[in-house]
Amino acid sequence: MSRPTTEAISPCFIVADVIRSIAFYTGKLGFETRFLAPDQDPFFAIVGRDGAQLFIKSERDILPVPNHTRHAHLR
Repeated sequence: MSRPTTEAISPCFIVADVIRSIAFYTGKLGFETRFLAPDQDPFFAIVGRDGAQLFIKSERDILPVPNHTRHAHLR
């Protein structure tokens, strides 16, 4: 029996700064920007490399926190 393969993945990351995050993924990890919105002061982007893409989102006045601090059962 052959093992199923994953050809694409699209996790969503909550970040403090979308533009800074895009710079990291494109400049350091070789991703490309596939989508960015809105044009002025963007809060959502999609970066991708090969079959993987990442959704990157920020919210005003909401700082991202690690799951283990948001959900006590993940400690």
